[in-house]
Amino acid sequence: MPAPITRKPRNRPPRATAAELQVYSPGGRVIASDELELLEELDDTVFAALAGDAEALDRVKSLWRRSRRRAAADALEESRRQYVRRAECVQRCYCCSPREHLAPSFAAAEILELVEDAD
Repeated sequence: MPAPITRKPRNRPPRATAAELQVYSPGGRVIASDELELLEELDDTVFAALAGDAEALDRVKSLWRRSRRRAAADALEESRRQYVRRAECVQRCYCCSPREHLAPSFAAAEILELVEDAD
């Protein structure tokens, strides 16, 4: 009977736990977990609003204001650019049939006004 094949273990770094993972802002700063949670909640809410969720649209203003107070400017600016891109896309896609897509079209206009009036 032939000898069993043995393999050398690979030199892999140990896997990081969730607590050890770090997320960096575009400026290179580590984003704190509470700030990251707020930004993720804002993302989820904005994109839900742009999909036509009226309750999400109601929450966007307060979340945006809270994020402006608590999140780093560079991280929030990165999110803001994504919201503008998506809202403009929604407006372009639904401009031919705005009545059929009234909720997303309205949300896009509201979000654009909110995030463009950031100062």
